Amino acid sequence: MCAGKFSEVSGRGFLIISALMGMFPVQNPFRRIPDITSSFLSIFILISVLSFIYPIFVSSDLLRIQLARQNSPALSDKIIFYSSGASMYVAVMIIRLSAFIYYRQTLEMLQILYGIQLKLGTFQRFNVKSSPVRCKWFLVITVVGSTTFMGAIITGFPNLFQHGPEILQMFRFTPTNPMLAGILFVMIEFLTGFCLIYGLIFIIFTGSALAQTQETLGAILISLIERSFIGSCRMGADKSLVPIAWVQSLSGGDKNSPRMDLDLKLSFPELFKQMKRAFSLYSCVGGWYVLALLFYGVMLIIKGFCALAFSNVEDSGLGLITLLVGVFLVFFFTLFGEFMEREMTGSQARIQDSVGTFATMNEVQSKQLRQWTKWWNQWRWKFTALNYFNVNHSTIPAVIGTVFTYFIFLFQLRMSESQSGRA
Repeated sequence: MCAGKFSEVSGRGFLIISALMGMFPVQNPFRRIPDITSSFLSIFILISVLSFIYPIFVSSDLLRIQLARQNSPALSDKIIFYSSGASMYVAVMIIRLSAFIYYRQTLEMLQILYGIQLKLGTFQRFNVKSSPVRCKWFLVITVVGSTTFMGAIITGFPNLFQHGPEILQMFRFTPTNPMLAGILFVMIEFLTGFCLIYGLIFIIFTGSALAQTQETLGAILISLIERSFIGSCRMGADKSLVPIAWVQSLSGGDKNSPRMDLDLKLSFPELFKQMKRAFSLYSCVGGWYVLALLFYGVMLIIKGFCALAFSNVEDSGLGLITLLVGVFLVFFFTLFGEFMEREMTGSQARIQDSVGTFATMNEVQSKQLRQWTKWWNQWRWKFTALNYFNVNHSTIPAVIGTVFTYFIFLFQLRMSESQSGRA
């Protein structure tokens, strides 16, 4: 109970912060999740628009000034600079634009999940227990990684106040006062970092909640199959069969079993349809975030790889850190995709095993339960990046191929530039 209350409070707190940062532009984010509404006549819509447009102008100015101050005019250096320097801002724009466009779908998905969890709470007296979803490590790593990332950004804030007037005059959309410009740079840097963290937290935490929901609904379907078997009195005919671990024995005998079965059967079809809708919304909204963060991770790998291969020795430390961060992002998402697929296929396998083990003599119940089982097993869902590709272990060879193709192109370009310089 305390854990559920803490989860709700922390989730609402994150949504409030997201609304203030322009990532969740609903009308009243301070209310409970079922009471939140969406409207274009909201101050948070204005915050979202301003926090999206203004950083684009400042970031474009920053890239232009940094490129102008580069010592090397080589084309390969410009390609590395633009591709790696702009990758963060491209990922941020994708996430922020998707959050703005699909904020109604995000709200609908959160309200569906809240309603399902509230309904499942009423089944606690049935003692329906699902197997524990192994997502704690993903949640812990997400929190630790997000905190470390924001800590690294915050430690760089003092450097943002050290721009001289001659540098600030090159910016077209910032004040020339160093203090005001520093405050503005801090806000933009914080918004940029929070946007990436928002996408990561949305993918992992919402995906984990969906995995737990489908695990619990699968346990409910298995419990109905087992109760139907027990009700058909075949348990006494075959003593070798014992109840599976999904359903615990009921205190006070089975006198409440018909009522329990009725409540479960009336609720299961609607809960299953709502769950499928939530997964569909998650694929729509989270797919953009997955695509943006995977792109950012791949570009970090390329940037770090090129820094180790082409830069000076003093830049190799930063290049190694950049490479490791990119590798972490790619591996983390592929592992999470494998986890989600295993949870889905595991539930389907347990339901099929339950049907094979607890075949009932009641043909009416059997037909209904078998139809629900077929309905569940025909449902297909994959953790994808907007259905362009599945995000699992098969993504790693594709990333390796992309990085090496990019590196070979840059290596050949640099060699040709070196030969032209000698000539």
